[in-house]
Amino acid sequence: MTSLDVATALDRIAATDAELGAWVGPVTDPGPSAAGPLRGWPLGVKDLIDVRGLSTAAGAYDGSAPPPASADAEVVRRLRAAGAAVLGKTEAVEYGWFGTVRTRHPRCADRSPGGSSSGSAAAVAAGQVRAALGTQTAGSVIRPAAYCGVPAVKWSHGAVPMTGVMPASPSLDSLGAYAASVADLVALSAVALDQDPVVPDPITAAGAPVREIATVHAPRHRAEPGHFSPSLGAAVAEGLAISDADYRAALRTRSAARAAFEACLVGVDACLTPAATSLAPPAGEPGSPACNVPFTLAGLPAVAVPAAEVDGELPVAVQLVGAHGTDLRLLATAAWCARETVAVGA
Repeated sequence: MTSLDVATALDRIAATDAELGAWVGPVTDPGPSAAGPLRGWPLGVKDLIDVRGLSTAAGAYDGSAPPPASADAEVVRRLRAAGAAVLGKTEAVEYGWFGTVRTRHPRCADRSPGGSSSGSAAAVAAGQVRAALGTQTAGSVIRPAAYCGVPAVKWSHGAVPMTGVMPASPSLDSLGAYAASVADLVALSAVALDQDPVVPDPITAAGAPVREIATVHAPRHRAEPGHFSPSLGAAVAEGLAISDADYRAALRTRSAARAAFEACLVGVDACLTPAATSLAPPAGEPGSPACNVPFTLAGLPAVAVPAAEVDGELPVAVQLVGAHGTDLRLLATAAWCARETVAVGA
């Protein structure tokens, strides 16, 4: 990859994003890239993830934005060190929740790319960038990948540090990525993972903050209730009503879910499921995460692989799920699946 690829990406964004709406804030040429396996890859970063010098507005309902971040999130630092060229921030649904999706579907203007990693999925699908980062708390990486017809990975919970990432529900939050091909996902994931995945204890990892989304946003909700949309404000209020005992019971359920899923995965490469419950939903809607929530709850890695198109237009995808910490092995299985899908459709 050379600087020409960055220039081409910037030209495509300038030509197409007024209609697509995948980006938020400035989109610029970051200059020379570091030498490494991702050298010159144009990269988008979901606006829940810190990029040095840019504000992390997190899709705030009232349009407010904090001061620019003083440092890159750890995952961004790793990708930059490997040569990725960060062009800017991609649109996100409000705080990674179930709000209105502002980005349009890259193939059908009356459809949504899904949420909450809407801008990242749409930008890769539209050929604006080679790869983009996302986050998932329910189905926010895999579901938009299915709707937009692009490969994506949600890494195992705890496998990539969340330092510099806006939390939604820390016991569930995971990072992930979209790329132009499964092979690109493999290359990017090898850099992002960087070390042997860590298996956090689901109770001690949560620490003192409880009720997750409510705890993250409660102080600001009390001080500035108008900062949040009605739906997120209601979720915060509901979360604050959950007792510590019920919260700890939910975390024990999560541990049991992981154990049950991993028992089913012994001796197999992956579990194959639909990646989404439907085709891309109407414009503005995030879509249902029902196909993704059980595996996110268990903290397992997942990969979306485009499988077909309906009427030659709207994509459908399969989801491959593996045991915790088997991210790169799962991606190898996904690469095989992508080849076989192409062969069957040929």
